[in-house]
Amino acid sequence: MRRKSDEKKQQIVRVASKLFLKHGLSVVSMSRIAAEVGGSKATLYNHFPNKEKLFAEVALTLVRQMAEKAATTIDPALTYIEKLRILATEYLRFILSEECVALYRNVVVYPHKGNIGREAYDKALRSTWGHVASIVKEAMRKGRLKKADPWLAVMQLKALVELDTLDRRLLKLEKSISDDEIRKNVNAGLALFKMVYES
Repeated sequence: MRRKSDEKKQQIVRVASKLFLKHGLSVVSMSRIAAEVGGSKATLYNHFPNKEKLFAEVALTLVRQMAEKAATTIDPALTYIEKLRILATEYLRFILSEECVALYRNVVVYPHKGNIGREAYDKALRSTWGHVASIVKEAMRKGRLKKADPWLAVMQLKALVELDTLDRRLLKLEKSISDDEIRKNVNAGLALFKMVYES
């Protein structure tokens, strides 16, 4: 019985994800999601108390997928800088994707709906970059990086690799950012990060 419940929940998240990304949070109702899933609104409410919680689960699912993809490409034997390069590259590809840009627009436009902004920050940004901060903290512990606040260091790294790429995507100035530009941003950001933090 539990397995069927989990499968139904995953189906709801998949359907809601497609609808939210295509139409936006304000337009998509729980009734519409239920109709697309092929069940009742009561089934949806059994899994999610409201649309905002469902939206938060959609965002979290996308973040988990990105984190799992990045984790599978990281060899523990790599240097801290190579680990950061992989994670920063995967992060940029993720946040610049159509799906993530659409979700981000919803979070920015509807932060007053429930706790969407707080949940996005805690479950997406904090969880993703928290892993990066643990790599930086370990490098600091081993003396490869200067002692500092690991969270502050990774937030600075995030800003260095993003530059204006997310702004350009959110403002629809560009339909996509090339892998070449992503690599250049990551390499330039890491070079500056090393100048500031390497011992």
